[in-house]
Amino acid sequence: MSDVLSRLASKQAESIEAQKPEESEGSSLVNLACKRPLEPETLEGLGLPAAFIEELILKLLDLRGAMTEHEISWHIKVPKMIVSQVCKDLAKRKLIGPSPSNPQAYICGSEGKERAEDANRTSRYIGPMPVPVEEYVSLMRVQVGRPLEFDQKDIENAYSKIVMYDKEFRDRIGPAVRSQRSILLYGAPGNGKTIMGKCLTALMKSDLLIPYALFAHGQIIKLFDSSVHKPIIPDEYKPYDLDETDKVKYDMRWVPIKVPYVEVATEFTLDGFELSYNEYAKFYEMATHIKANGGVFFIDDFGRQIGKAEDYLNRLITPLQSREDILKMSATGGQIRVPFYCIPLFSTNFTLDRIGDEAFLRRFKYKILAKSPNEENLRDIFKFESMRTGIEYDDAMYEYFLEKLKKRGAKLRSCLANDIISKIVDHCKFHNLTPTMKSKELMDLAFELNFSEQTETWEFGTKEDKR
Repeated sequence: MSDVLSRLASKQAESIEAQKPEESEGSSLVNLACKRPLEPETLEGLGLPAAFIEELILKLLDLRGAMTEHEISWHIKVPKMIVSQVCKDLAKRKLIGPSPSNPQAYICGSEGKERAEDANRTSRYIGPMPVPVEEYVSLMRVQVGRPLEFDQKDIENAYSKIVMYDKEFRDRIGPAVRSQRSILLYGAPGNGKTIMGKCLTALMKSDLLIPYALFAHGQIIKLFDSSVHKPIIPDEYKPYDLDETDKVKYDMRWVPIKVPYVEVATEFTLDGFELSYNEYAKFYEMATHIKANGGVFFIDDFGRQIGKAEDYLNRLITPLQSREDILKMSATGGQIRVPFYCIPLFSTNFTLDRIGDEAFLRRFKYKILAKSPNEENLRDIFKFESMRTGIEYDDAMYEYFLEKLKKRGAKLRSCLANDIISKIVDHCKFHNLTPTMKSKELMDLAFELNFSEQTETWEFGTKEDKR
C-alpha cells in the first residue's frame, strides 16, 4: 500500500509543478533528439520551387486579405527577410500591392487573384511552408534511427502512475518493446491493456522535431496532426518582429513535439496505412502509422476491424523489419520512402484462437497476457482510485462490493475501481454532496449503473417491422 501512496504523492507533486510558470524556450527543448535546423537565409535555402513559394503567398493573401510581411512570415513559417524579397518581386510584377487602409500590408491585385485561383486548381493547401521530403527522411533517421535504450527501472517509472499488479507483465514487456518487433497484448476486457500501451511513451526519452508538411513530386503531404502531435512550444502569434528579438533563429517549419502516441481501434481500415488524398483540397494526409514515428503505434481492439486481422499485421511486417515504408501517391503518381521507427502494439480481448491459427500467431514476435487482478490487487486499485479522486477509502464497503460482485457472478477486472468510484463522484458532484465511499446507497447506485439488468420487457419495433 505504501507503493500506492508514493505514486499518489508523485502525482500531486506533478500537479503543483504544472502550475509553475513556463520555462523559457531554450530550457524546454533540452530533451530534443537532435539539433534544431537553423532558419534558411535565402529563397533557395527553402529547397522548394520559387513558383510554389510565390503561389502559397498569393493564395494566403487572396484568402485572408491585407497582411503585413510579419503576418505572412508567421503564417507560412518562413523568415521575414525571404517573405520581403518575394513580396517585393510580386509587387514589381503588379501581382500584389499595398493595402489602401494599411500601407505596410499587401493585398492581391487582379492579376494576383487570377494567379491564386489558378494555383488553387492545383492545390488548395494554405499553411506552413513544406519541407522537402528528403530533409524529413534525413532528420528522422538521426532522431529515431537508434536502438531504444532503457532498463527495468525505466519500465517501473513508466508504470509508476498506475497500480501495476502483474510483475510478469513488467518483466516481459521491456525486452519486447526494446526489440521494436510486433507485440500482441491479449487478455480479458477491462484489465488495462490500453493504458499499459500508452504508458510506454515514457520509454522514449527524447522529444522530436517534425515538419508541418512535406513536399514530394510537386505535391503537399500534411504531416503535423494536432490530435497526435503535441507541440512543446505554443505556436502563438507574436505581434512583433521575431528577427529583432531572437538571437538564434530556427527553421519555423519544424515543430518540436512530445513523443507521439497514435491509437486506433475498430474504425481503422487498411487505407489508414496509405497516404490519403483530399480530392477537394488536392493535397495528401500522411499515413496514420507514420505519424507515430518515434513514439507508440497502438492498434486497439485488434480483430474487430473491417477485413481480415492478418491483413493488418501483414501490412506492417515488412516496414517493421526494414525500418522504412514505401507510400504511393496514388492520385498524382510517384512514391516516397520514409522511416518507420516506433513501438508497434496490437491489443485484443479475443482469445488467441479467435485471432488466428498457430501460423498467423507466430508472426507476432511477442504475445503478452494482461492478467485479471485478484481480490487484493483490486483492493489496491480501489485505494489508489479513492485517493486519486479525493474520497476516503472504506475497506468494509470494498468487501460489500465484492460480495455483490460474487452474487452477480461477475469477474474481477482492474477497470472496476474507476468504473464504480467515478460514478459515485459524478452523482455527488451533480447533487452537491460530498463524495464518499462509506454509503451503501451510493455503492448500490454505482453498482446498478455499472451492471444494469433488464428489469422491464417491451416489444421492439412495429408490426410492420416484424414482417
